[in-house]
Formats: sequence, C-alpha cells, structure tokens
Amino acid sequence: MRLETEIERRVMAGTEDVRREAEESIQQILEKVEREAEEAARARAEDQIRVEADRIRIQAQKREERVREATEDEIKASVGKARREAQAAADEVAPSWLRGGESKASTAGYRTF
Repeated sequence: MRLETEIERRVMAGTEDVRREAEESIQQILEKVEREAEEAARARAEDQIRVEADRIRIQAQKREERVREATEDEIKASVGKARREAQAAADEVAPSWLRGGESKASTAGYRTF
C-alpha cells in the first residue's frame, strides 16, 4: 500500500511537472508568435505610411507646379494688359503725325545718321 501511494505521488508530481513544462513551453511559443506578428504588423504599417507619404509628397509637388504655372500665366497676362494700357495711353497723347498709319519704326521722313 505504501509503495502504491508513493508511486501515485510520484506519478502525480511527474504529471504536474509535465503540465507546468507544457504551459511554459506554450507561453514561450505564444510570446514568440505575438512578437513576430507585432513585427510584421509594424513593418506593414511602416510601408503603408511610406507609400502614403510618397503619394502626398507627389500630390503636393504637382499642386505646387500647377500654382507656379498659374502664377506665371497671371504675370504674363498682367504684363500684356499693362503693355496694352500703356500703348493706348501713349496713342492718346502722341502727336497726330505719330499716330498715323505709318509704322512705329518710321522716322517720319527724317534722315538719321
């Protein structure tokens, strides 16, 4: 009887040791899987952030280029308008002999040297 009790006690202790070792092993595996999953998720997130940042940067560059082109067009239009207004004002105050249908490069019959 005593021997049976001792065997039972040892079997139970062995079973407890096996259970504890199994739980520790499972816990280590779970921690490893969690760590790997977290690393993979972080890598994917970083890739997505990088892609989104590149997309935003490219959009900003395109927007900047459109603004520059629009500004340049506006400047050219303003210069053209100012030129036309200046020409109209000059035509209004110019002497009649200069306003004639002659070419602006004409020397009005004067000889130049």
